[in-house]
Order: sequence, then C-alpha cells, then structure tokens
Amino acid sequence: MELETLTRGIKNLGRTFLLDVTFGSFFLFNSCQVGVDGDITVKKEPVGEIVGKVLWDPDEDGIYTGISGATVQRFSGHWPSPITETATGGGYSFHEVPIGTYSLRGLKIVRSPSYSVWEEWESASVTKGNVTNMDIFLKRNQ
Repeated sequence: MELETLTRGIKNLGRTFLLDVTFGSFFLFNSCQVGVDGDITVKKEPVGEIVGKVLWDPDEDGIYTGISGATVQRFSGHWPSPITETATGGGYSFHEVPIGTYSLRGLKIVRSPSYSVWEEWESASVTKGNVTNMDIFLKRNQ
C-alpha cells in the first residue's frame, strides 16, 4: 500500500531523481526518469574496477610483501563505501565501481607481539570499462 502511494505521488512529476540501488555490498547510484505515463526509466551509470595489493614492510628493511587480513575501504567524497579484506598475498578488488575519483584507505592492526597500526591512503580514478590497478603500501603509525 505504501509503495503504491509513493509511485502515485511521483509518477506525474516527469522529473529526474537520484535512485540509490544497493546490490549486496555495492552501492550503485543511477538517475531515474519518471514519465508522464508513470513509466520509470533507470539508467545504469558506467562502471569500472579497482584492484591491487596491500603491502607492508613489518621489519622496516625496505622489502614489502603482500599482507592478508588487511582492510581496504573506498571513499567517495565524505561517504564511505564498501569495505573489503585482503586475501592471501594481499590482493583486493572492488567491482562495478561508478566512474570517478576515490580515496582508498588500507589498514592493518597488529596486536601481537606488540600493538601497532599500519595505514595508508591512496587515490584512484575509475574510468568506464577499465580496471584501475592501485597497490597500497602501508606505513606504521607512530
């Protein structure tokens, strides 16, 4: 009943709306055109991918290796988006990413033998249909 009321309330406006569609952990923002006949047309935004590795140098000897279990978070402006965890070897990926520029935050908290936080921020630009490769080299927070 509420959905019918909402549809009836917008169907005669004939304007463009921003529709937030959630697909699992992915957020896809699409424009939505409501015609005078009540038909709704949704246009899927062009997308790309971000892939890479999270690497660290726990001995601080200049030799970086991939780290599993690190967290990678993607930000668009001030809005955090999906979070993923690195696999064996440090690999991570974000699929179906709308085109644009994103901040990526790599983070690993180590609790043993002593507590330490490893973190780094990178910037990645996503273009239509392309894969952006962005490795993140963690640094120990002092």
